Amino acid sequence: MLKIKIGDIEYQGFDCIKHARACIVDTGTPVILLPYELSDSMEALGQTASSKMKVHLAGVSGDVVLDFDLDQLLSTGLVGIVNPPKAFWDPLMVLGLPIWAHYYTMFNLTADTVSFTYHS
Repeated sequence: MLKIKIGDIEYQGFDCIKHARACIVDTGTPVILLPYELSDSMEALGQTASSKMKVHLAGVSGDVVLDFDLDQLLSTGLVGIVNPPKAFWDPLMVLGLPIWAHYYTMFNLTADTVSFTYHS
């Protein structure tokens, strides 16, 4: 994971290579969980007219950007902030079930890659 961009606010603090468990794609998690460092940004965005969330991932041939309507995710309770203890993987980001509502997802276990294709 390279970064998360919510509106004009950009968060870069993931080390998914060093701590692979800090960056999770999980069909068993019913929400997208964002690092607690973004909680102030989320509150500020609740007062704006429209907010978009972009998740930037490292791709084979450049950045892969997953776009989400943050207003829709917030209004349906499909995004949350995780506040793990410091002993837990910090920061923690979980791309849960809502990702499948917007993207076809294909896991290639041999190549150790994930492919995303947007659908509406």
